[in-house]
Amino acid sequence: MARKVYFYNAEFDEAEGTSKVTLMTPQGMFSGTAKVNKDEDEFSEIIGGTFAELRAWKAYYKYEIRIRKFALQELNTAYSQMRKNVASEKVLDRIEFLKLEIDHCKAEIKAIDAEIEQRYKLLDRKN
Repeated sequence: MARKVYFYNAEFDEAEGTSKVTLMTPQGMFSGTAKVNKDEDEFSEIIGGTFAELRAWKAYYKYEIRIRKFALQELNTAYSQMRKNVASEKVLDRIEFLKLEIDHCKAEIKAIDAEIEQRYKLLDRKN
């Protein structure tokens, strides 16, 4: 799943204690946000930006899963109505490839969640 994803924008509002990072992809823009707990922490562009970026990536992978699940559903419907021949085998191959891509996206989300959890532990905070 070699996609072109670019860092598009980062917004930091120290007064509000918020960070927002936006990624630009061929599929659109995906943003993530983070908010500082003013009772416990001081605002940090780096920490807030890191959490916001991880959440933007998570939004991107969730979108990729939704698109692939839709395609998978359509291909399964088409495959179930096809005669079983060389053409149907190509459709079946595409179905299997979509399943692998979905699994890859889920693994990326799981890794992002683990990274967020690890960063919270390093900061001695709860998610």
